[in-house]
Amino acid sequence: NERHENDQRLAYLSRFDDLTGEMNRWRLTEILGAALDDAIKGRSSCAFLLIAVDNLARINEAYGFGIADEVISAVARRLRSKLRASDALGRFSGNKFGI
Repeated sequence: NERHENDQRLAYLSRFDDLTGEMNRWRLTEILGAALDDAIKGRSSCAFLLIAVDNLARINEAYGFGIADEVISAVARRLRSKLRASDALGRFSGNKFGI
């Protein structure tokens, strides 16, 4: 029913970015915390990479928000295609991705 679909949609959005389908900031931060805990317990290492799309504001101004959203989605797809299955990718903020 409609209420169940709404609940499912909200549950999805609580963990994933609607535009890219990748993890949202909250879920990415949760995964990062778990990775840090594992690294400390195992006396090993881990890494976090923050990637920003430069000049996104110029794209918004020149071509509109729809095109800027397409750029963000394309960047997410390209990043995902270059990562290992075990790597975590999420949208950290408007123009930033965390790996």
